[in-house]
Amino acid sequence: MDIVVRNAKSLSEHISHPTLYRALTRLTKRQLTILELYFLYHLTHEEIGQVLGISQQSVSKSYSRALVSLRAFYREGETVGPERMD
Repeated sequence: MDIVVRNAKSLSEHISHPTLYRALTRLTKRQLTILELYFLYHLTHEEIGQVLGISQQSVSKSYSRALVSLRAFYREGETVGPERMD
């Protein structure tokens, strides 16, 4: 199973919950890439920074903002339409 996850191209391939899937589509490309590298490839923030050519601090900030966005969208999920999340 771990090998399958590591070889996946996209984090969204592993999401079956519709609200969480929609929340992922609202992230910036950088945020999604960081989450994919972290959760699918198990890279540290420092390693992700090296891959993307950005600082570890920038990775940590984008990672944290992505999680905040996911939590907010997921909590409000069905009651917040996509037009309000822009």
